[in-house]
Amino acid sequence: MQRKWKKATSATVAGAIIAAQALMQVSAAGGTINAEMSTKSPILRVQVPTKMAVAVNEFEMGDTGSQVSSDKFDMKNLSEIPVNVKVTSTAELGANVALVSTREAAQSSTDTAKPAMWLAAVAAVNNTPEYATGTDKTIGGVTGSEDNATAFGAKDTNNKSKAVQSFYLQAATAAQYKAAIGDATGDIGAGADFYALTEISGLTDAASATAAAADKDIYVIKDGTAPSGTTAVAIAKIDAGATVGAGDWTDNTSKAYSVAAAPTAFATVAADSSGIYLYVDSATTATGDAASFRYAGALSTAKSGWSSTDDLKGIEIKYDITGISATAYGDVEDDLTYGFKAENSALTLENGVLTAKIAVADFASGSLKIGDTTAELGSKAGAWGTTDDGDVTFTFNATWADAMKGKTCIATINLKDGSTLTATFDVPN
Repeated sequence: MQRKWKKATSATVAGAIIAAQALMQVSAAGGTINAEMSTKSPILRVQVPTKMAVAVNEFEMGDTGSQVSSDKFDMKNLSEIPVNVKVTSTAELGANVALVSTREAAQSSTDTAKPAMWLAAVAAVNNTPEYATGTDKTIGGVTGSEDNATAFGAKDTNNKSKAVQSFYLQAATAAQYKAAIGDATGDIGAGADFYALTEISGLTDAASATAAAADKDIYVIKDGTAPSGTTAVAIAKIDAGATVGAGDWTDNTSKAYSVAAAPTAFATVAADSSGIYLYVDSATTATGDAASFRYAGALSTAKSGWSSTDDLKGIEIKYDITGISATAYGDVEDDLTYGFKAENSALTLENGVLTAKIAVADFASGSLKIGDTTAELGSKAGAWGTTDDGDVTFTFNATWADAMKGKTCIATINLKDGSTLTATFDVPN
């Protein structure tokens, strides 16, 4: 019995000791670490034409349905991420040409002093391409009132007018890269990002290349052949933290490069005959990665002999490419028609009511031009108000509403920040 008591006591004591140890706070050696920080910079390229032809085509020769003929401006995203492409077209017009917002308004105009032109940038609704969704899907089926037809707005004091379109293109996949010097970049154009490459010295084998890629992306030319003249060479991306294997590297032959943190302006790249630059050469097609538009127009029969010398003198195309996140692309994806996103007009004029989609607090002043007469929007013309959504409205009185019928009207809203909203309306009878 005593032996059993001692054994039980020993077990009890041992259990108490273990429990006490479990409750005791134990200090261990401490320390700090610094996280290795880096910025992931996607490489962008949207494949676009390097030139575009536009013609004044009064007799619709070879382009039935439009009296302004043009090539297609095709866009295809080869970037590592989705992009927004903002296209600003600036047309230079004759001093006497009056721009109207629809095909019918141009065709029915009888004004000989200021002949009417409808000029629009029309986004394709699919890649066939088709430009309209009715029975006639050709450019001839576009009236100008469709969401995908962006009419050129009022002319400025230099007789120039702009049309602004916005396209959203999905990211491509499996991007392939090339390295080139400036002489080889001419046909690629400014639609691509070009990143300066700097050779990483002292790399002799895959292990040393792996060490170089520990905290940054590197780019490897496996056979070591550097680009020269107009010859670009293939170059492979090794993601930061990846292992460089035998399939990526040839000992004592391969060359590896680090990439600049920001792209170099295309004009600088094109003029550089010695620096080496990285760009996306090709990628795998992805749904939603392409878009297209062309110009269209209608000319008043009150004038004959429309020309590119006196009437439509030129169109300049400027495109701004901005990378966006996958989430941002998802937010607009349902609103796209073959990559094109119709923007709600900031100004609308319907049934004698002008609506400005701005905050009441931002409004400074406004005016309306009917024909050659411009008047400030004040109590003699109507009354200001707001919609349920808070947009600013101006309801014209019966006299003004009648005066607008059958006329081309230009509304202007001035904001307190100094900016201006303007829109041209062809008011029906």
